[in-house]
Amino acid sequence: MINLEIFGKPDAPPGTPPVMSSATDDELRNEVFEISRAARLPVEAAWRQALIDAGLPAERAGLILSLTLNIVRGVVIRRLWDDNPAEVEAQFLLWRDMVRATIAAVPAC
Repeated sequence: MINLEIFGKPDAPPGTPPVMSSATDDELRNEVFEISRAARLPVEAAWRQALIDAGLPAERAGLILSLTLNIVRGVVIRRLWDDNPAEVEAQFLLWRDMVRATIAAVPAC
């Protein structure tokens, strides 16, 4: 079974601060985006494969991963004006339960 505890660690994804700080310089932003993409895509592919290995169909695994990353990014932005660790922890506990339920609902092959 995949360890979903990583989905409850809402620290800023490594590329978030540099991407945000490069928003006013097109050349710098493009370079930061390229570095971020090069680092991010292999990690996302590994997580997607872990979800597939846990029993999710490939399409569903991609959707779960995308939703998870979007939630993490949203938490990072939200923390700029409302840093509430208890609420974030509760949200991630619920999200992990939802992901576990989704994995459990997939019929065995």
